[in-house]
Amino acid sequence: MWNFSKKALTVIAVLASMSQICSCGAGVALEHNTENKIQIGLHNESEKETETEAETEKKTSEFVYLDTIEPDEKSSSFHNDKKSAKDVLGQTYYNVSIIGKSKSDKQEDYARYHLGGKYKKLSGIITVHNNNSEECFGQLSILCDNKSVYATGKVEKYTAPMEFSVDVSDCEWLKICHDKSIMKFILADWKLEE
Repeated sequence: MWNFSKKALTVIAVLASMSQICSCGAGVALEHNTENKIQIGLHNESEKETETEAETEKKTSEFVYLDTIEPDEKSSSFHNDKKSAKDVLGQTYYNVSIIGKSKSDKQEDYARYHLGGKYKKLSGIITVHNNNSEECFGQLSILCDNKSVYATGKVEKYTAPMEFSVDVSDCEWLKICHDKSIMKFILADWKLEE
């Protein structure tokens, strides 16, 4: 460890932020000591990467993407699409679920998942699939144990994508349902967080 004055620290901090210091794979740690001077310690970048990988793995294990789970029960108009889907605004989404239909059949579109109360939050994006007619409209709802926790309201063909986040704590059964109207929705980046 080296001791530097506050003025020297400023110079070092600027250089470090410009990546002109320790460019040989080492990082810089700055801390104040009891003499009101700054201590600079070098550490190996591979140690930092290991910590970052472990943190990333932990974060990833704290949620699950809904499209990776098969519903316990579903209508024929619901499916997980491992390729991609494009919305009416031209945005492409990957690993999505699709719910809805192109023609009326008077049946509810839905998917039901048994969560068993182990998740706290559901979040994601709801957007309109590009394979819809000009006069399409619809509404998507999310229910926990048959109680509504989110509803889009009336959605038309050129409605902008909607981001949402809802509390699903203690939810045993999650149901995603679409009214009986003619519209296909894309469910993108839906995450269940523990």
